[in-house]
Amino acid sequence: MLNLPKRINTMTVRAGIDLSMSSPVIVTHDDRLPLTFENCRIFSYGNYSYCKQLEGQHSNINIMKQPKWDHNLERFQRIAQWAASVAQLCGVNKACIENYAYNATGNSYDIGELGGIVKLELFKRSIPICVIEPTRVKKLFAGRGSAPKGSTEKEMMYEAFTNLTKVDLTKTINLQVAYTKEKDHKKINETPWAVKPLDDIADAFAVLTCHPDFEEIKV
Repeated sequence: MLNLPKRINTMTVRAGIDLSMSSPVIVTHDDRLPLTFENCRIFSYGNYSYCKQLEGQHSNINIMKQPKWDHNLERFQRIAQWAASVAQLCGVNKACIENYAYNATGNSYDIGELGGIVKLELFKRSIPICVIEPTRVKKLFAGRGSAPKGSTEKEMMYEAFTNLTKVDLTKTINLQVAYTKEKDHKKINETPWAVKPLDDIADAFAVLTCHPDFEEIKV
């Protein structure tokens, strides 16, 4: 269990959001319960190649596959509606999302547009949104703002997640239905932070625990 200060509010449901195009994840927590991973509800909305095989409930993790879309705006809208539906289902009244990385490349403009639409949907539901800088999330959750030499940020965050929660996501989610080849099993065992949606679940949990209400995380 996380070593957190005394809860400030009661009956508050917070959400940590790890936003992406292919594998957005939301982790929610009702603060009437101790903050452990087992007491959270996790929602994944994937578009990676094997998402269909993983679709369904895995303990406290719900995985859905994104439907096909004809235009990016349609895709953004569906992700935003999914996020709003999760917020309504869980009674979320506070949300936390990681800010955009300054050195982001690739589809950074698409991520920016998606982020704006998701924030608007939450705003329309009167859910206050806290935006946290990526380096602060890493510092609070993993103890440092960047990955050590010879490692990656994904690896650093995933290892911090497993050390903190003692949860092995490779056993929580039945990845064997999607990964059937021996080389795939090796990837799961040796580099789980490179497997969707495991890395995104770890990141969303990290964002949740970095909400300012919690003030300080001690890893």
